[in-house]
This record gives sequence, structure tokens and C-alpha cells, in this order.
Amino acid sequence: MKDKNEQKINQAHDAYGKESLSRKEVAIDSLKGHLPKELLELIDLDSLELTKGSFVDNFFQFHNDITYKAKIKGKQSFIYLLIELQLNPEELMAFRMLFYPMLLLSTYQKQNKQAKKLPLVLPICLYNGKVQYPFSTSMYDCFEDPATARQFKLLEQFMLLDLNNFDREELLKHSVSALFQTLYKESHVRPLMGN
Repeated sequence: MKDKNEQKINQAHDAYGKESLSRKEVAIDSLKGHLPKELLELIDLDSLELTKGSFVDNFFQFHNDITYKAKIKGKQSFIYLLIELQLNPEELMAFRMLFYPMLLLSTYQKQNKQAKKLPLVLPICLYNGKVQYPFSTSMYDCFEDPATARQFKLLEQFMLLDLNNFDREELLKHSVSALFQTLYKESHVRPLMGN
């Protein structure tokens, strides 16, 4: 558990980091200094704009973060800068760096109900611990069995079982689930429940 002195130091570091990276010129210079060239070429740094108001407050008021909007390949997108200036690295940081952008996208979707697509998000964690960051930055390594997690493709695509690709005879071979799958497949033609 952190003592009060260490908490004050961390809070001061966090405040300094947030204040500094809230300045557009500092954010741009940091991105130029650290992002790979191929990513920098996609981002219109001149369009960088700090987001303010309810968009951030709804979900992120308890986290020390900064969110910028920027045009990426000419389209409005987000660069999500999570500022966690902590002295102790977190083993599950990869999960947090996936979770926060998902919350951001959820907020975006609620505020833009007509949108058919989501904006791009580039999550970045700025770490300033006493030792070099010792943990993986891959979400897969947050699971007990990373190899199996990769096989499940949780972070790539979901598994789709499209009943349109199976005819009735094939579904009826599935023994216990045959009736359920057949009725479910045909429910748009023959409603399961009467009106």
C-alpha cells in the first residue's frame, strides 16, 4: 500500500503530465518523437484538438487521461492518450488500454446514434516508473493461457455461426440441438410464438 507521501508525489507527477500534454504543442512534439513514421503519416497533427466537456466527464473523470481528436487519413478520429505516470507498473495495463478506448467508443456511439461506423482510436500509455516496464503490452498476455486466447481471436473477430449457411438436413444431424437450430433458423419465416 502506498504511503501518503508517495501518493502526493504520484498526484503531482500526474498533474504535471496532464497539464503538459494538454498543451497541443507538447502533445504534437511527443507524438512526433515517439510514434512510428508510418503512423505519423496517417495523422494530421495540425488538426489535433483537445476534447472537453461531457464526452470525457461521463466516463473518464476518475482517470487521469487526455483525449485528442484528430483527422486520420482525412477522417475525424481520436487519439486516446492515457496518462498514467505511476511508479509501479501494472501487469494488467494492456487490459486497461483496451477497456478505456471501448468506453470512449461506447460514448461516441451513444452521442452519434446515426453513425454506421466508429472512429479510429490510438491508445497510448506514457509510463514513468522507476524500472523499465516489465510486462507485456498485448492484451492476450493478460489471460492465464495466452496461446489459447489467441486461438479464440477475442481481439480480432468474433466467431459467427450463420444458420443461413446450413440447410435443414444438415442441422437435423446435430442431435440434441437439431430442433432448436432448425426452428431458430426458420423463425423469421414461421414465428415461434403466435401473435
